[in-house]
Amino acid sequence: MLRCHSVDEAFGGRGRDLYLHREQAMNTIMNTAQVAHSGSWLRDLDIPGPEDVVVDRSKNIAYVSSQDRSGSEWVVWGMLRQRVTRWEKPGAIYTLNLDDRDPVPRRMTVKLPALRSFHPCGIDLHVAPDGGRRLFVVNWYAPNEYAVEVFDVDGDTLRHVRAVRGKELTYPNDIVAVDQECFYVSNSLTWDHHLQGLETLLGMPTGTIVYHDPEEAALREVASGITYANGIALDRLRKRLYVASGATGRLVEFFWDPATPVERLRRCSALPLAFIPDNLAWEDDNTLWVAGSEIPKGMQYVLQLSDRAPSHVARIVLPVADLAADMPPLSRARPQAVYDDDGAEIPACSVAAPYAVQGERRFIVGSCFADRAIVCRVTTAC
Repeated sequence: MLRCHSVDEAFGGRGRDLYLHREQAMNTIMNTAQVAHSGSWLRDLDIPGPEDVVVDRSKNIAYVSSQDRSGSEWVVWGMLRQRVTRWEKPGAIYTLNLDDRDPVPRRMTVKLPALRSFHPCGIDLHVAPDGGRRLFVVNWYAPNEYAVEVFDVDGDTLRHVRAVRGKELTYPNDIVAVDQECFYVSNSLTWDHHLQGLETLLGMPTGTIVYHDPEEAALREVASGITYANGIALDRLRKRLYVASGATGRLVEFFWDPATPVERLRRCSALPLAFIPDNLAWEDDNTLWVAGSEIPKGMQYVLQLSDRAPSHVARIVLPVADLAADMPPLSRARPQAVYDDDGAEIPACSVAAPYAVQGERRFIVGSCFADRAIVCRVTTAC
């Protein structure tokens, strides 16, 4: 998820003029004819702030992380405001039965300890050999206070198993489960929260990956030096871990050893993308999808200087890795464009999760600041 801590200088001193003329621009847009949907669009889904989506491929059920982020606060007083979480509104997890051609969002019941608020960000699902399903959720339960909530999936109910907190969760964004107990989390930022605006503006390579094992009873940093670490995905087939670098427009690849997941990760390659990547999602064991937006248009949207920002989706077909040769899979991969929109259908998308129904290839697109998700069909030859 992209969060902007920008200031007037980020727009060459034009922040005040841009903000003052924002309402005039918005009115002009509202008075124009409605933009026609693309050939990919099928329908909207009434889910506020759908930041992340994970698909249970064996059951064809999607889980959607939802949080209303239609709030607004000053970044530079009297000049710039930004879109923010509405902390008074609890977030939710929705499910979608993807076997339905017109899936209807169902809000899950979330069982949390008393007095704990719920504002979900990145999520991941792990399916155990016995069929048990466990959902891992990054929870921004208060401003600058974070936890990873672990739930057992029981029908339409999420039953709380444990919460993991620690100073190592400095700005957690996305999560990937290793098994029913262990996981990796990406931290986009690591400076003190009062300085994270400067950290973002300077594009500092300070993002980290942390690992949690209940037997260790601690979170441990296993990778660092990532500029705005964002979406994260585990490639068990090729023994790799992929992390989206949200400020450099790259997908970063690390060697991963399942026998020693707590050890320091070794970087092996990076794949340049045509946009700023956010979350990652698997289509199958060989195909990774990535969604994101652009800079500076994405920042202008977050700063309420525009009503839209482009949304881009690409799929990456990974070659079978020759592990003996240590050949990085990303070095031979080429991103294929699946969806490109100026933001009229959905602004600044944060995730695209592929699936299939009755032989038709589809995908769900979410955006952390939008008031909806959308369902699209794959129309490109890929």
